[in-house]
Amino acid sequence: MFRLKELLKSAGWTIPRSSDGITFNPSGDQITSSGSGAGGMANTSAWFVVKAPTTNRSLMVQRQGSNAFWIVNYSFSAGFTGGSAVVVPTATDGQVVNSGGVTTYNTDGTYRLQMMADNASPYGFYSAAYPIGGGLSTHVFMMDPLSEFISGDADPYVFYVLGGTPATNVLGQYNSASFGAISASNGTVTPMAWRNKGGGSETWGKIMGTFPLSYPFATARSLAGGYPVGNHLSGKRILYPMHWVVTAALGTAPGYKGTSGLLKVSLSPLSAGSTVTISSNKDRIIVGACALPWNGSDPLV
Repeated sequence: MFRLKELLKSAGWTIPRSSDGITFNPSGDQITSSGSGAGGMANTSAWFVVKAPTTNRSLMVQRQGSNAFWIVNYSFSAGFTGGSAVVVPTATDGQVVNSGGVTTYNTDGTYRLQMMADNASPYGFYSAAYPIGGGLSTHVFMMDPLSEFISGDADPYVFYVLGGTPATNVLGQYNSASFGAISASNGTVTPMAWRNKGGGSETWGKIMGTFPLSYPFATARSLAGGYPVGNHLSGKRILYPMHWVVTAALGTAPGYKGTSGLLKVSLSPLSAGSTVTISSNKDRIIVGACALPWNGSDPLV
């Protein structure tokens, strides 16, 4: 989490207030290392607020007693105020993205962690992980700016924080229905977003990521024979868009939220940590079934 904070700062985000769990700084970054003691991120109750460039969008992140558990709250515009060395600040429009009772990171020293933060609008970012040697995703923390969304949506972003057992927490997990899905089984380990922010029925709640399935996952309700995994003209792999939707089962204001600006999906298996070339050399990295933006380097696996 310390590395993510520092990466966001390098991309133009600011730290309006923070605490190392010992001393509170009401106007800047108190956390200078990933260790314990003064200025450390590893102290119980250490927290920071990080604010996006050019807007008031802010996230408040607090470490719990275990290194694996973190609280993440989101403020669209009001910003976080107050707080103390051990008490987190609050926002009048604050919403829970992830509770402290849910694993956010896996066991130390067992996974590879990859991060990206865009230093230009709309300032999306992700932190994602997979086990050393490859395997299913074990962690994700992202602010996904939508590349397409309903006109009038004042907050076209999706927030996603999860971690833990790879078998149940997979970024872009396939299922047996006519679409793949990022699970939306409950509000503590699922993507969250404002629905119709700025409209008369705005609601903060769960949202689901969907994408088409290739054979043999396809059913009679999807394209006959499944979606193609490659382009017959170029011979290259196809990466499909991820669409964020609210189903009727998820509560009020069901409908289409938008298309992910970060996530694309490969319908044929690729190893965790492998790279894909789409627009420039190695500009996507595979985590779970999803391809995320990457910088062209060869990642460790």
